[in-house]
Amino acid sequence: MTRASSSSNKLRFSQKEYLTHRKVPLAVMTLAMFMADIIVPVMFISDVNHANIWQNVNKNFSSDNFIWTLVVLFLGIYLGVDSFHYLHVEKQVDFYESQPLTRKQRFFGIVLNSVLAYAALSAIFMLLGILETAGMTGPHLGQIFADAAVYYFLCFGVYLASYALTVLAMTLTGNTFVAILGTAYFMLFELLVRCVAAVYYHSLCTTTVGTNVFKHVFTNPYALVTIGHEHPQPYMFWLNCLLGLAYLALAYWALQKRGSETAGQALSFKWCETVVTVSGVVLGTILAASFGYSMFSKNLPATFALALLAGLVLGAILQVIYRFDAMAWKKRFVCNLLLTAIGLAVFGAMDYASYKHDAYVPDQDKVASMAVFPPARDYWSTYYTDKYMASGKEVSAFQYRSQMKLDPALAYDLGKEGAKKAVKDRGLDSSSEFDMYVIYRLKNGKQIRRYYDISMKAMDKYFQGVSQSAEFRKSYYQLYQDQALLTSKNVIRLSNTNGYSTKSLKSKQLYKEFRTAYKKDLESKWSWLMAKKTEEIGTVTVSVSGTKVGQDYPVYKSYVNTLRVLKKYKLNLPLASGQYRDNLTNDFYIGD
Repeated sequence: MTRASSSSNKLRFSQKEYLTHRKVPLAVMTLAMFMADIIVPVMFISDVNHANIWQNVNKNFSSDNFIWTLVVLFLGIYLGVDSFHYLHVEKQVDFYESQPLTRKQRFFGIVLNSVLAYAALSAIFMLLGILETAGMTGPHLGQIFADAAVYYFLCFGVYLASYALTVLAMTLTGNTFVAILGTAYFMLFELLVRCVAAVYYHSLCTTTVGTNVFKHVFTNPYALVTIGHEHPQPYMFWLNCLLGLAYLALAYWALQKRGSETAGQALSFKWCETVVTVSGVVLGTILAASFGYSMFSKNLPATFALALLAGLVLGAILQVIYRFDAMAWKKRFVCNLLLTAIGLAVFGAMDYASYKHDAYVPDQDKVASMAVFPPARDYWSTYYTDKYMASGKEVSAFQYRSQMKLDPALAYDLGKEGAKKAVKDRGLDSSSEFDMYVIYRLKNGKQIRRYYDISMKAMDKYFQGVSQSAEFRKSYYQLYQDQALLTSKNVIRLSNTNGYSTKSLKSKQLYKEFRTAYKKDLESKWSWLMAKKTEEIGTVTVSVSGTKVGQDYPVYKSYVNTLRVLKKYKLNLPLASGQYRDNLTNDFYIGD
């Protein structure tokens, strides 16, 4: 018999042995899948009053089923712990080391058994669950099968990555509780780092615009497939599989290198203590400082005091865990103090970097154009085509055509005042005056976006000129960028409300007359100083019939041309009382 055939026979034999001795984890996995794939669909079918049975069945077997995805994550952790729990029991290590199977054969045998068990059971129960509901979902069966196939591979990637990471933790440690803590720590590590980034962008920096640090998460198997995605992407499966294989490769290396005598100890390798202590204490100190920064209303001395205490306590707890000795908290005190100081230094650097970020305004001679608008209105948010709502490419093209391109000489001082106030108000819970988005488009093609809280004095001085410019009006009000509406084959609806009642009419001719009249009123009457002091008497909403999104245009008493058109088409309404006029939306109204 050759060495290859001998190894193959041993592997087949070990698979039978593993199945025989792993009845409990296999039973747990079977029960979980039976409940999710068989019982839950039956509940949908039995609900005869439910009009959307097939959508619910499809959701149960698709990436929308976040609960089952989380269960798969925990199944991977549970099977990973069960697979190599023997490494943490001295008698079991001695027993298995005396068997004819090598460490290599046992490792690959156990891993293969765990992966195949999940893959086979998941496929069987998912198929049975879909067939079980086929009578009620017949016309949509193809869609359900397609979504289920995608979800099957998505969950397989989650299972493999979570299982492999747990196996790695089991081989690097000598105690199961410590291994579970290690699995949780490294599974959450990227999310914790991103929490620190979120604190930087959204707490320390006060002028940041649109920075979502959680949009993409890569090393957490569950977050990779659930956070920030409406639809599953192929890379989610492949990345989880690649991470799983990498973890298994490291686990195999650790298994070959670990000593049998490490069973029962906290860690199997001394360098693991260094890695966990350095990363844990430094990151924990930064997180504590971030929490304290918010809790103590940006009081830096109190923040640093809390972070110092948290870093030292965390370091002490780690020493107790490493040595299973409550008195070990005093060990490595100087080292923990140094790591805490490093964490504080990092947070201090973050605070300084955020100050530079808020204070930065590009040199005026480097700015090609600017945009200025309040966050209450995204002036390019609604763009219609004959398909009601435009595609992504059409919206991008529209945004590029209609983007506000103010002369820097007109708007630069407004942005400069916003940056100056942002720096002045750092560390203070100042009351908001008027929020504005400012976009600097540099001559080198880059864009710098800022969110400023600008004083009324600066708005009166610098925004008045901006508001009276043709460039601002033509970019901010979409009736200057409405070619899609004018050429649309769909019905255009105009609705006029006074805050209490509403009148509507579908008419493209009405819209054409409204846009002409409203432009005249805008160009002759509207400005920042007028809008901030004048309460509107109504709001006209323009939309394409069949959509829920509309373009809002405030109407004032002085808009005689607009009011004449509304009266002509019998859309005029009496002035509502003040309590109802509060329901109207005016982006710029401040009051007396």
